[in-house]
Amino acid sequence: MAILGFFVVFLLCMGLAKAVNAIRGRLTVNGAAIHLLLTLGFAVYMVVNAVRADLPPAAFGYALGYTLTPALLVGALAAFFFFRFRADKADQARVHRLREQRLRADADQAAQ
Repeated sequence: MAILGFFVVFLLCMGLAKAVNAIRGRLTVNGAAIHLLLTLGFAVYMVVNAVRADLPPAAFGYALGYTLTPALLVGALAAFFFFRFRADKADQARVHRLREQRLRADADQAAQ
């Protein structure tokens, strides 16, 4: 059930980023990065709570595994989309540079 919650939060982050990027007309907000930051905050919170609980080692490991495994599974998916966003953004910048070069070349040919 926890994995479903993390997946819903992931989808919300991606949807928010997609809406912002559509409004701006370019890639600016990385939804996967937002989700990874939220997951990191959750993981730190869970580790601090587990340490404060003074659990025996076996129960401590079980508690961490039970709470962090869904976060890590959805985090792996978010990491994939994080790097995919970076690649798409680099590709978008390269295409923009090529279009500008083509416009300059066309303007130079028109001026001659």
